[in-house]
This record gives sequence, structure tokens and C-alpha cells, in this order.
Amino acid sequence: MTSMTVMGLDTMEEHALPEPTGGVGRLYAIAPVGLCYLDTELRYLYINEWLARIHGVPVEAHMGRTIDELFENVAAAVGQRLRDVIATGEPLIDGEVTAETPAHPGELRCYAQRYYPDKDDDGTVVGISCVVQDVTERKQADESLRRSERRLKAAQRVAKVGSWERDLVTEEGWWSDETYQIFGVGPEEQSLVHEAFLERVHPDDRRQLRRAVQRARQTGDSLDMEYRIVRPDGEVRVIHGRADVELDDAGRPTQLFGTSQDVTERVQLERELVSISERERERIGRDLHDGLGQTLVGASLSLQALAKNLGADASPYEDELSRVQAMLDASIAETRRISQLLTPIFSTGLGLSAALEELARQIDEVPGINCHSRCSFDGEVYSTEVASHLYRIAQEGIANALKHSQAENIYLNLEQIEDLLCLEVLDDGVGIGDEGARLKGLGLRSMSYRARMINGRLDVAPGERGGTRVLCTCPLQGSVIPVQDSKMGAAS
Repeated sequence: MTSMTVMGLDTMEEHALPEPTGGVGRLYAIAPVGLCYLDTELRYLYINEWLARIHGVPVEAHMGRTIDELFENVAAAVGQRLRDVIATGEPLIDGEVTAETPAHPGELRCYAQRYYPDKDDDGTVVGISCVVQDVTERKQADESLRRSERRLKAAQRVAKVGSWERDLVTEEGWWSDETYQIFGVGPEEQSLVHEAFLERVHPDDRRQLRRAVQRARQTGDSLDMEYRIVRPDGEVRVIHGRADVELDDAGRPTQLFGTSQDVTERVQLERELVSISERERERIGRDLHDGLGQTLVGASLSLQALAKNLGADASPYEDELSRVQAMLDASIAETRRISQLLTPIFSTGLGLSAALEELARQIDEVPGINCHSRCSFDGEVYSTEVASHLYRIAQEGIANALKHSQAENIYLNLEQIEDLLCLEVLDDGVGIGDEGARLKGLGLRSMSYRARMINGRLDVAPGERGGTRVLCTCPLQGSVIPVQDSKMGAAS
């Protein structure tokens, strides 16, 4: 057995110590951690190359020297911990120290330490085996992760956006803190099973959301919709939900990753703006009818009286007066048409179906256009807001067809399919062409916005036989419940 000479600086006496051999020797040689053995005076008796590199001091320079002699800057803290292990005979498992070493001058690095007492047969501690790891990068990564998590939580809190995950195989789920906050529950109150989540969804939106999730699972498409939830205290909130599906190698859906954003205040503001817009439309329409319209009618009556008086004298201006009278009549008709388009469709007691049929009749009078209506929905939409949005979508869809499609025929259809109300505007024109350019138009954005306001969906696509098809579907029942100050019993 080979030996090394260790000189104690106090006694200067030589100690013949065996080097680690066998399994211990191989461990000291290949272990990717720092290893050393200290005597009870904290002198290095054994040390591997890995720990020597961590220290930045050669192996030979450690032998027989104490921690105090080699590392004055950490000797106090580390030395005391080692002496405690010697005094108590108990190991130190989770030690940690931050220090500067010759390997990294001018840089503080973090080291994890474990100290295990070595005892003789009578239990006396005769040395300490030490395991040291440089965990600086891991600590930095952990701190970076914690910092990112803090920032994410702060961002989610400010934006009122929560994140969630659901395993589609095990049905297990995870919610972020903000998601719990949005739903008004704590982790101990909410099961993350999908059906338990659906119980938090407003009863009128539950079926539509379930269908959307099923469609995402079947097709792998993303989910993007707004729905309402009912908090335990009965408060109704509007949620904008997004989700992506993760597929396995066989193309089967395995995970749903999504966000839930509380957009209640935004929806309230949008509805207020729409309400203001509708009232302004009504005011302008009424002013046209009662103001300009009546003035034109008065002028027409005066002109008729003048023409009658001049006609008795065989006036040479009779033909000119007739042309002016025709212009006035056309102006009166146009003013009435615009007033009718601007005036709320239900102010005269018309229902949605009747209003759409009247709209089709008006469009049918446009030269070169045949407008056909088929309103098989024989019920009534209980919500004026829903009916108004659908009517405006029909108006905008027809306006787009008139402007862009070069169509000869426009079809306006309203029907009920199960619990959905379906409004369709179809033309036989040139089609949507450059879809990207068409879908960015203000009119199409307006239709999409209105569909969203009634928890609906808008699809613009080529018709089966050419042309363009605009389809808006929305829940027939409970399409809109005012969000402001809304309360209801907790969903069960």
C-alpha cells in the first residue's frame, strides 16, 4: 500500500496515511462531485481532483493543511459547521455556503455541502467525509425561474388572465393562482375534473362550451370563445377562453393548454358603446323622418299647389315643375328608406323574422338585385339586443355582397337548428377572392364583433355553388344576460 506524508503545521510530525484504494479510490477518481476526508482538526487527508478544481487549489496543496489555512474567507462558517458535526456525531445534510475561491476570483459562488461523521468502534468521531457541489448555475436557474413565475403571476393578475392545463387521458388538471381568483374559488374548493369545471359555467353557455371542447378534441383545432361563469357568490363574469390541443405521435389529442381572461368590464363597456351607437342611429333616423322628411313633404305639397295654380293658366313651366316634383318624391322615398334602416327594428313592434323579410324587400327594389328571404324560424328572440345584433349582421352581410360580389341574387335565411339560431347571407357573386384582404374589412370585423357580443360565432366562406356565405350562429336561449350587477344562484 502506498502512502502520503501529511505535515501538521502545529506539530510538524509526519503521519503515514493510506491513500484511498479499491472502490473508494475509484469513487474518488470518477465521482462528478467534490469529495474529501478531514481529520478532527479539520486537516485535509484525502481530496479528489474534482473538489480541487472547485477550490482552484491543487490536490497536493491541500494535504495536511486546514480549512483555516487555505480558505480564510469561509473558515469561520464552514469550520463551525464541521466542529458541530464532530461534537454531536450527527451528519449535516443540507449545508450551503456562498464564497469566493481561487478558482473564481472576484466571483461569489454557491456550494452545497454534506458532512458525514466517521466513527470508530466506540462511537468516537475520528474524521469527517465531505461531499461538495458547485450549485451556482442551478441556484441562478432556480432564481430565474422564481423571478419568471413572480412576473407571470403579476402579469396575470394585472391582465386578469389565468392559465390552465388538462390531461385528456387522465382528466387531471392544473390551474394557475389567477385562474382560481377569476373563478372566485380556492384550490381546496374546486375539483379540476372537466365536469366540475363545467358546473362553474353559466347554464346557458355550458352546452356550447362543451361542444367547443369536444370539437377541439376531435379536430385538434384551437379553441377561442367567450362564455360566462357563475362565482360561488352568484356573480356572473364573462370569460374569454383560448386553448390549444397537444397531439401525440399518432395524432391523438393528449393535452389541452389554455388561458382564461376575465373580460367582464370590457364587455360591459362594449355593450354601453353599442347601446349609445344604437340610440344615436335612432336619433338620426327620427330626425330624418321628423325633420328633413317632413320638410321635403311640405315642399312637395307646396310645389303641387303651385303647379296646380300655374296649370290653370297653361304655364310654360309645367314640365319643369313636374321634373322637380319627381326629384322631391325620390328624395322623400330615399329619406324614408334611410330612416327605416337607422330606426331600431323593433320600435314599430316588428319581430326579427318580419324585420329581416322587410329588409329583403327593400333590397329587392335595388336595380339588378334579387333578394330572397326564407325565415323558417317561427319563434321570437326574447332579447332585443340579440335581435338587433343579428339584424345589423344581416345588413352588413348584404352591404358587403352589394359592394363586392357582383351578385345577381342574395339569399337571406333565418332558421333554428337544435338550440342554435342560424342567420345566413348567401350570394351568387364572384366569391370571397383574396380571403386575407376581405377578412380585414371594417364590415367583417363589425360582424365578428357583433357575433361575439351575443356569444355567437361568425363564419365567412365560399358558398357551395360559388359566391360567399356569411353564417352567424348563436345560442337561442339565454343568448344575452346583462352582466352589470348580474347575480344568480350558484350553479349546481
